[in-house]
Amino acid sequence: MRELQAVLDGAARRDERQAWLSAQYSAFAYHNPKEMPPDPMGEPKSGPADPKVEAEIQAIRRRVKVAHDTAKARRQHGS
Repeated sequence: MRELQAVLDGAARRDERQAWLSAQYSAFAYHNPKEMPPDPMGEPKSGPADPKVEAEIQAIRRRVKVAHDTAKARRQHGS
């Protein structure tokens, strides 16, 4: 059941995002653009993740960025 709920939540977020994007195209024609709600995909609706998991994700992102930057520098400098 948990997997089904995850799929349903994802589909609902996708639908929210599509409706929001559609509204962006017509915002100027119908109302003041400053009244538009924020992007629904901007903030996750679930609660904060486990701090250990967040720290691990950040560490992985740092390692990937360092590896990418190192490879880019090697390509640019011909090493």
